[in-house]
Amino acid sequence: MSRGSAAFEPLPADAAERVECYLEARFGLPRAALAGHRFWHRPGAPALWIAAADVVPPSTGQVLSIGLCAFRDPPPRGKPSNVFCLRFGAAATRRVCELDALPATATADYLAGVPLPMGDADVHGWVIVRCGGRVLGRGHLANGVLVGEMRRAWREALEPTVAG
Repeated sequence: MSRGSAAFEPLPADAAERVECYLEARFGLPRAALAGHRFWHRPGAPALWIAAADVVPPSTGQVLSIGLCAFRDPPPRGKPSNVFCLRFGAAATRRVCELDALPATATADYLAGVPLPMGDADVHGWVIVRCGGRVLGRGHLANGVLVGEMRRAWREALEPTVAG
């Protein structure tokens, strides 16, 4: 059976509970932000997906995805996907880098993939990046430097906006 044809199943309740606890502890993401959603997985595959709770994948045909990919590998080793951060990151209260506090060029630099000095050398790991109240995606903070994790195709699509 190919990877694309493996059936999706709801993530077992205990595993979903661990994911929600991780998101709450790590990013301050309240469980209420995930209300009305359900985590899914393909048995034997590491990726976790999230979709509206009432979504049911079709029983026939090849199902390639359900909802959006939340993690390519489960936490705590895995990091939340950029699309997960874009969808749910506005509710995060911890491990958030606000670009508003930086010089005016910081947002354009971040979107262009330029590492940004953040000044906080004590925080390491994955963070949610926001500016002007909007989530820009996921970044990695190490030794006081923020490196964006925006896909190159997304950056290239933004170049005319960032340059202008």
